[in-house]
Amino acid sequence: MCKHQILAYNDNGYIVLCKKCNHFQIAFGTTVICLSEIQYEEFKLQVEGQLNFYKDDGFPQQKIIQLQTFSVNVQMVVSFNELLKLIELLEEESILTEVDKIISKAEIKIQTENKNN
Repeated sequence: MCKHQILAYNDNGYIVLCKKCNHFQIAFGTTVICLSEIQYEEFKLQVEGQLNFYKDDGFPQQKIIQLQTFSVNVQMVVSFNELLKLIELLEEESILTEVDKIISKAEIKIQTENKNN
């Protein structure tokens, strides 16, 4: 049974990490995908790369941006506006994860210093 840690969420979706199997779950719009840590990092790079590729194509609501999900039969298809919202969600996760790492390092340092005193 998975034990999820919420990493980021907003009106468009969420990103959680299963503490038992170490897989990421991204829910966005009507799609939910489950990715390993390596796949998750590759997915983030793919999404950011699409921002540059589709900057001026079509109209903002046109669903023309295909995102690979590492499942042979499943793709996420989004509009440029949705891509921006997905990037916002992924960036929020990255920032909050980095803050958690900094806090954890500070807590370990404090605990070590307290043991030494």
